[in-house]
Amino acid sequence: MTDRRLLAARDAGLRGQHQQAVDLCIAVLQERPGNSEACAYLGLSLWRAAAYPQAVEVILEALRHWPNQPELNLALLDSWRALGEEDVALRFAAALPADLLAGPLFRTWRAALSQGAAELGPGLGVEDRLARMYDQGLLDEFERELIPQIQTHPRWAKGRVFHALLSFSRRGSAVTEAMLRWPENTSITNVDSVWRKELAAALSAYRDKVVAQILEAQGERPEDSQARMLLAHVRFENGVDFSKGEVDAMALQIQTPLLGPIPLRTAREPSATALTVKLLESATVIHIPEPRSFGAGFELTGAVGPALTSARYVAVATSAKVAAGSDVVLLSDGSAVCDPLTHALGELVNYVSDSWIVLGSTKQVLLRDLPITQVDGPAISLLGASARFYGHWLLDHLLRLRSVLEHPLASQACVLVEDKMPASHYESLQWLLGHDVVIRRVAPGHCVQTDCLLFAGPDVFFPHLTRRYLPAAPSVAPSSIGGMAFLRERMLASLGAQRRQGRRFVVRRTSGTRQVQNEAAVCDMLVNHWGFEELFPEALSFAVQVRHFHDADVIVGVQGSALSNCVFCAPGACVIALCSSFAANFPSWAYALESSGIHHCFVVGEAAQDSHFLAIQRDFHIDLEALRSALISLGVSHRPHELAAS
Repeated sequence: MTDRRLLAARDAGLRGQHQQAVDLCIAVLQERPGNSEACAYLGLSLWRAAAYPQAVEVILEALRHWPNQPELNLALLDSWRALGEEDVALRFAAALPADLLAGPLFRTWRAALSQGAAELGPGLGVEDRLARMYDQGLLDEFERELIPQIQTHPRWAKGRVFHALLSFSRRGSAVTEAMLRWPENTSITNVDSVWRKELAAALSAYRDKVVAQILEAQGERPEDSQARMLLAHVRFENGVDFSKGEVDAMALQIQTPLLGPIPLRTAREPSATALTVKLLESATVIHIPEPRSFGAGFELTGAVGPALTSARYVAVATSAKVAAGSDVVLLSDGSAVCDPLTHALGELVNYVSDSWIVLGSTKQVLLRDLPITQVDGPAISLLGASARFYGHWLLDHLLRLRSVLEHPLASQACVLVEDKMPASHYESLQWLLGHDVVIRRVAPGHCVQTDCLLFAGPDVFFPHLTRRYLPAAPSVAPSSIGGMAFLRERMLASLGAQRRQGRRFVVRRTSGTRQVQNEAAVCDMLVNHWGFEELFPEALSFAVQVRHFHDADVIVGVQGSALSNCVFCAPGACVIALCSSFAANFPSWAYALESSGIHHCFVVGEAAQDSHFLAIQRDFHIDLEALRSALISLGVSHRPHELAAS
């Protein structure tokens, strides 16, 4: 017998009281979970209440029990249409029994089917596969499959949204070409402005194409939420303010209150009261030479050639706010500063990794509204999106102290750092500044306000900060020779390191990406035939890591965070970095080491294409003969293990 509450739900629906109908159905299901009648009534009630996402889920469950119920099938088709999934609906309708589809309720759907559902798009499996490719960054595969599908299905609005996403992610290719066209007769004094203009023009052209594609798709599917959000994103990156409704929608989506949009600027733009900046060193143009390498060979386009260094400065902000996991400084005048924008290529910065930023452009940011803790007295900020990674901590964040320490207030300031970093991070800071330095840890999801904040621009502009999928450019990250010298000299003096010469280390990695697939064979060759010792930096204190690298005559290891310790090697030491063919910023790093008197070369291995969707993170195989040639070229003598141990 039908529950009276379900009959009441039906009557409420007929009177237009859809929420009452939904509540009655839910009450029945709470007492009788899985009741098929209640499930069917609930699905129809949700459909009538225009709660389409929930209606689809419930109706699909109800159809398991009532597969040929006309009204349920119609409600499902109409819900999909309302959600912009007309192609899904048409494919479902085409599979319905002929006698059911012939009914009067399905007149509209019969007409749509007669036009040919195939034109509207490929199967769900294709869409899902394309979405996964895009999410994983497999843009080449994504494009190869997408274009034929768009040609085959010219009415496929979702395909044009996909194409807009592709263009939006790939605009960096054209930008890189513009950057590589080094302007003739460009002096050091005006190169910054020249590059900024070229970049702005290239980015604007790409965004215009994307907007046109999105608008075309929206004309056919105005309810497409993905298209709407992508359009808002592109508009935001062009400097157009979000409406309050758009901000509220974004806040609802991520389930947290938001601040903004907030104007964004570089630290070196003038400010009346909120910020004072002292320029310590102007940007200069340097030339990154092709590094010495053995093995498979580098993809060097964009990794060598002219490069623009970062200007060095120290800034003091009054009543400023900073947050864990963020490179943003929120000033008292209502504007925000982000260090990477100081660099000429700051327009390419990707804010995805910044925990405070929900959406960002070169002109504005939308921030999460985080709880605030007051810190008394002056404070130095070493917070940042990449601070938890050892290599970035060492060569980006710690190097900033070179500039900050030139300010007279630095000696009185506490240091703001990320909470729950590896112990070696805090140890390195204490060795650099003294063990009596006051360290304030900022927990994830928290913000700190201080009356006087000291911060500095990065000496190194790391490539991970550029927009996703952007090919490496020559001026993305020239490693700071002066900064490396500062770090080495100050740290070795603090540790009182006395060099013990003659040691050779092969640096092992216990986890992470960029694994050497034949690592056992590489270690066997180096340890048993060339007299190397195995070194596991992750298991050592910071001080011990510094001493080992300072002692070493020869270091062999995978290019990455652990090898950042080569900054502590003595002049005359040899470093062999193992890597795949994706050059990234590696030539710049090699140039900085060579300029410091350290002999350097790469052994380039064949990358395993299926090991990671990002080229720089792929595992690779090292040719042992190439490694042997590298050792010989650097003058490393063949030394049996027995001799090395004596």
